Amino acid sequence: MIFIIAGLFGGFLAGFLGLGGGILVVPTMLFMGFTMKFAIGISITQMVFSSIIGTISNIKKQKHLLKKGLLLGIGGSLGGLFSGVIVNFTPTYILEYSFLGFILLAIISVYKNKQTEISPKDKQ
Repeated sequence: MIFIIAGLFGGFLAGFLGLGGGILVVPTMLFMGFTMKFAIGISITQMVFSSIIGTISNIKKQKHLLKKGLLLGIGGSLGGLFSGVIVNFTPTYILEYSFLGFILLAIISVYKNKQTEISPKDKQ
């Protein structure tokens, strides 16, 4: 049941705020006693499903920048494939500090960039 609840909140955050559900899913899995590597794997699996549904929903509403989204998706897929191999050889403490570092960077970038509308340059 906790997996469904964590997935629900992770999917909501991903769709509503454009955040990866891992911000919620990974800490939830760690709190439940799972290893960092297991939590990352669960988060990636959940991310795939919520990304597909979110993409379909946004395309139907025509709220998308399809070309840039596809390019980002290709890069993300290749990066995800590469990280799936590397994570098996990475010590857990490095994964934990990396996760913390990226969350801190996300927080900083949200507060530094207060732009609320898409600029004409971004629409290209």
